[in-house]
Amino acid sequence: MVMRRHGFTLMELLVVISIIALLIAILLPSLTKARDLAKSVACRSNLHQMHITQIGFAVENADSAFKHVGRNTTTGNDPEHFWFGQLAKQMGTFQEQTTMFCPSAHELNLHSPRGYTGFGDFQHVWGSGDPTNTSWVSGFTGSYMYNAWMYNIEKSPKLPTGTYSPASRYWQKLSSVKYASNTPVFIDGAWCEGWPKSTDTTNGNLYDPYDPWLSIEMSRVTMKRHEEGTNIVSVDGSARNIRLRELWTLQWHRSFDTTTGFDPEQ
Repeated sequence: MVMRRHGFTLMELLVVISIIALLIAILLPSLTKARDLAKSVACRSNLHQMHITQIGFAVENADSAFKHVGRNTTTGNDPEHFWFGQLAKQMGTFQEQTTMFCPSAHELNLHSPRGYTGFGDFQHVWGSGDPTNTSWVSGFTGSYMYNAWMYNIEKSPKLPTGTYSPASRYWQKLSSVKYASNTPVFIDGAWCEGWPKSTDTTNGNLYDPYDPWLSIEMSRVTMKRHEEGTNIVSVDGSARNIRLRELWTLQWHRSFDTTTGFDPEQ
């Protein structure tokens, strides 16, 4: 009578486990890359939708881009004093909108070593998220920055002054943009708005672009959030991923010098 063996030997089990481990090691990077790419695509969809909403705003407001009204020191932070409040009014209830949050950056930086949680980074949103907080963006959060040179500043009590001047740089109306495919409207950002200048550099950290006094405007968007770069949507409605060095080739305002050739990775 022949005895039949049941099960596997220890050596056979070790071989199977080794093969499975090898397959995981081979497939995991591809799966991670596919997941990150999916997040990037969803992010670009958000940006596109936000710009479509601004177009709707322009249609109802004589072709005006979002208006810079400024903070009301008497009544506090009225949402409509900022672009994201005007966006929310067009889209519906602000807190219910998911388009303001990038899939790769949708949580607050509650444990910031900087002692100031208003500024985001490549994986955290800007804002406090606390309506009782008296900070500049109290109660509001988001993952994207608005190109502040787009603002309609006709009724602004603050602009143009200092680093936010001169007035001749502002586009103000969507139809006034001459380089629609190369002028950004919304972009992945560590702060809610920014006035990039061609002379800007960075803080040297391409994942955490924090600037304590928020003075390096381009630094607010110079971070690797997607595919070793960042996502933008232009005035023509095209949403795409770009490398960080391309930020200095975009026509942020009317007289932006796109020929500086600055590369933050060098």
